[in-house]
Amino acid sequence: MAKDYIPDRWEEIQQLHQENRTLYQILAGILLITIGVIIGAALFGADSGYDINLFTEVLSLGVTVFVLDLLAKQREDRVLKKRLLQQLGSSFNVIALTALEELWHRGWVQDGSLAGTSLSRADLRGADFSKANLTGVRFVSRRYGHARLDETTRLPDETFWKPDSDIGCLDRFTNPNDPNYWRGFGLREANLSRRDLSSANLRGADLFGSNLWNTNLTGANLENAILIRARMRQAKLGGANLAAAELDDADLRQADLAGANLEGADMPGANLEEADLQGANLNGARLLGATLPNGQPYATGSDLSAFGASGQPDDSDRPYSPSAD
Repeated sequence: MAKDYIPDRWEEIQQLHQENRTLYQILAGILLITIGVIIGAALFGADSGYDINLFTEVLSLGVTVFVLDLLAKQREDRVLKKRLLQQLGSSFNVIALTALEELWHRGWVQDGSLAGTSLSRADLRGADFSKANLTGVRFVSRRYGHARLDETTRLPDETFWKPDSDIGCLDRFTNPNDPNYWRGFGLREANLSRRDLSSANLRGADLFGSNLWNTNLTGANLENAILIRARMRQAKLGGANLAAAELDDADLRQADLAGANLEGADMPGANLEEADLQGANLNGARLLGATLPNGQPYATGSDLSAFGASGQPDDSDRPYSPSAD
C-alpha cells in the first residue's frame, strides 16, 4: 500500500509546485533581497559613502534583472502554451501527440489549461489523458481510438472517467445523435429561447446570463450548472435535475418547476413569482433573498408546502462561489 501511495503523493507535490511556480520565484527573490539587505547592513552599517551606495546600486540592478527575467519567462510560457494548444488540435497525429507530451511535461494538462479548448479536427489516437483535466474541451472529432484515460481523468462535463467504461462512451461529447450528448459547450450568455432541450445533458454547463425564455428543459440534467442571472421566464423545467445549480438572480417567473430537483441549489435573488413548484424538492436550497411564487420575499421559516414543494431550505451563510462574481 505504501508503495502505491508514494508516487501518487509525489505527483501531487509536483503539480502543486507547477501551479505555484511564480509565487515560489517571487518569494525566493524577496528572500534573496532580504539577505542582501542584511549583508549590506552588516558590512556597511557604519559607512555612508561610496561603498554603501555601490552596494545599493548593485542590489537594485539585481532586483530589476530578476523581475524582468521573471516577466519575460511568463510571457514566453503564455506564447508557448498557446502554440502547443493549437498544435494539439492538429489533424496530424504525430503533431498532436508531440504537443500533448510537451504540455504534460510542463504540467499544463492537469492544471485546467485545456479548459474550453476546441479539438474539432484533432487526431488524438493513442493520446494519454490519464490524470488530465478536460473540463469544457470540445472533441467533436471522433479520432481518439486507443486513447488512455483513468479514474483521475476529468471529462468535459466535469464527471470522472470510470475504469470499466468503453472508449465509445466519449460519443456523448462528439456525436449530437447520442442520447446522452452533452450540450454544455459555449452557452455562456447564449440565446436559447424557445429551444427544445428536453432531457439534455447539461451537467456543469456554464449558462451564465443565458436567455432561456420559454425553453423546454423538461427532464434535463442541470446538476451543478451555472445559471446565474439566467433569464428563464416561462421555462419548462418539469422533472429537471437542478441539484447544486447556481441560480443567483435568475428570472424564474412563471417557470414550470413541477417535480424538479433543486436540492442544494443556490438561489439568492432568484425570482420565482408565479412559478409552479408542485412536487419540487428544495431540501438544502439557499433561498434567502429569493422571491416566492406569491410575490413575497423568502424568509426563514417560510412554508414552502403552501406551494406544493418539499424539503427544508438551508438558511445558513452560503460558501463563497467565484461563479457569482
